Amino acid sequence: MKLRVLRSAVFLIVLLAAAVNAGQKEKRRPDLYAPDARSISGVTSSAAGSWIVPDAPQQIENASSASSLDAFHRNTLPLTVADQYVYMVTKKGGNVYAIGEDGFIARATNAGLTAWTMANSGIGSDEDVYAIEGSGTGVLLAGTSLGKIYRSTNSGVSWALVYWNPAEVDFINYIKSTDNGAGFIAVGDAATSGIPMAFISTSNSGTSWINLNTNITGATHPNGVRFNGATGFLTGTATLSGKQYRGIFRTTNSGSTWQFYTVGNTSADSLVSIAAIDFSAALGRGLAVRADSTLWKTTNNGATWRKVASLPRIGFSIAFVPGTTYAYVVGRNGLIANVDTQNDMVNAVLTDDQQLFSQVQFASSTEGYLN
Repeated sequence: MKLRVLRSAVFLIVLLAAAVNAGQKEKRRPDLYAPDARSISGVTSSAAGSWIVPDAPQQIENASSASSLDAFHRNTLPLTVADQYVYMVTKKGGNVYAIGEDGFIARATNAGLTAWTMANSGIGSDEDVYAIEGSGTGVLLAGTSLGKIYRSTNSGVSWALVYWNPAEVDFINYIKSTDNGAGFIAVGDAATSGIPMAFISTSNSGTSWINLNTNITGATHPNGVRFNGATGFLTGTATLSGKQYRGIFRTTNSGSTWQFYTVGNTSADSLVSIAAIDFSAALGRGLAVRADSTLWKTTNNGATWRKVASLPRIGFSIAFVPGTTYAYVVGRNGLIANVDTQNDMVNAVLTDDQQLFSQVQFASSTEGYLN
């Protein structure tokens, strides 16, 4: 393990979206470990330079750089467009979308991300948008806090409800295209405690859905689910020989059957859960951050794991950079860590004690989003 903590990196970062004041209505957020949203008043300064504003989505450029963490900038999403908490900024179908509370979906209308338009017609203001996914057919699906799934065929100009079963699903945390066509899976919490969580699948772009899960119980969060085609991973707990273990479930057939694996030497009844996972099909590698802030790597689809590093703070989200051997981990106290998964090198920086990053995603080797 080789870990270098960088305390003097300087980032050029400009605000993409504002958070809501924590004093407003309390909501259950999809990012399991994140605290309540904080209001944003301005950039926080530090001795190392100008740091990032709490909970503000960012755009990442030149993310494949492993020698430094200075390849970041940000741009402003106007407050006239976004005065809600933003859960995620991501690129789908060639467009950049921001999703969040109160039915919020906005679409960037220029490459510089300086112009945005609302793209949520048909979605209720009483539900938060937790997930969005697209495919090569031009279809977009969005999942919400009421367990609903909406479909758009016009880049979010309008949305139509395609799934809602309140007796089965509490809310939708994660949606993923399985074939870049008409196939999608969606994951959500069960409507009633103790029954299997929702793992639903469609083969016709959301027109009809079936629930494939009959044995996995528990709550989900977006950073605890990853799918690459028919192979997927889901964090959770399993009862083995009468004892509870925390770890990762794996499916190789889009959720028809699952296998369970622990990450590291997690003992029975351990409280050390898995905070975030990501897998690269191209590299045949996966990364996981446990709640004890340790970073682990697998090279056999999660069957066995090896510890890579102890991070300076817990990481809440992991993303491999496409076309490279690198990945990023982001989390508490503004943690941003660049991981060289080939040589097990980790460069980490804590940007601000008041900062929490809950999502990082990449659209290409040179374009990614962080909030």
